[in-house]
Formats: sequence, C-alpha cells, structure tokens
Amino acid sequence: KHVIAGSLGKWKLTAESGKYQQIEFEFKGVYAAITDASAPTVTLLSQLPAVWMNSYLNIQNYSAVIDKWDIDWETTVSQRDDATASTGIKGFVITDRSPKGSCDPEGESVATHDFFGKLLASTESVAGFTLGATSGNIIHISMPKIQYSDVNYGDRQGLQTFSVPYAINGNTGDDEIMMIFA
Repeated sequence: KHVIAGSLGKWKLTAESGKYQQIEFEFKGVYAAITDASAPTVTLLSQLPAVWMNSYLNIQNYSAVIDKWDIDWETTVSQRDDATASTGIKGFVITDRSPKGSCDPEGESVATHDFFGKLLASTESVAGFTLGATSGNIIHISMPKIQYSDVNYGDRQGLQTFSVPYAINGNTGDDEIMMIFA
C-alpha cells in the first residue's frame, strides 16, 4: 500500500466526439513508507464509460458543432519545506489556479456567433456540455463564465474551424465549474 499523504494537484479533461473522455491527473504529496496490505475487494461494473455523442452543448449561449473540448484545471502546487518534519517537507499547498480550456467549433457567420467580436469585447458567458446519455452514467459540466482568450482559424477535414482557447472565470467566488453526476 502506497499512500501519498495530503496530496494536491491538477487535472485535465479531454472530450472528443465519438470517443471515451479522458481525465489526466497530476498530484504531489508527502512520502509515506510503503506497507504490505491485502488487495481490496473489487466489484466490477458492467456499465461502460460514456462516449461523447448525443450531447447537449453550449458555448456562450451558442450550440456549436464541436469535435473536441478540453478543460484544464491548472493549479500551482507549492512545496512547504520544514526542517522539523521527518521528511523535510511539511506538505503542499495550492498557491494559484488558472482554469482554462479550449474547443474547436466549426466556423460560423458573424451573425450566428461572433467569436472575434466576443474576444475583443472580453465577453464572459456560460458554457457547458453533457457526457453520456444513460441514467447513472451522465456527467453535466457547466461553467458560469468563460472568456475567449484567443481565436485562431483551423481545419477539420476540409471544414473551416476555429481554435478557441478560453479562461474559466468564477461568477461569485469558487464556482468556476460545476459537475453533476446523474
């Protein structure tokens, strides 16, 4: 058994049309000695992971045609050195966070959704999507305020797309993102 005491970190979610979503984690914590332990009893579920399709999707009040959506919960985890601790490390603390993401909507007319205008105006608005469609295997992700940080042209199999990185901003405090498992 290997315990990483007081671990803190960051995560990144990647959802791509027709594929299983992926979540990557990176954590830091204080070392604790490895011990022998019995393997836990595991009950395997017959339910498959959710594939990203047939999804509700909203980016700044616009239902775009999107293939890929990333959320990067970027944090700075700082080590707290302590000469009195047995490992020389008292622990870790999150000293900064900068949640962001990106998506790749198909190009639209300015009248439909003005990506560049919203970038220049620093518009903040809601965004979100749903992963899965089977009860017990649905994740609703919503962000009360995202703000485009850039817009670039892209190409998806001959279709014009935009590469849209965005900042995830809080609305009234620590509420940058909400995940509901249903």
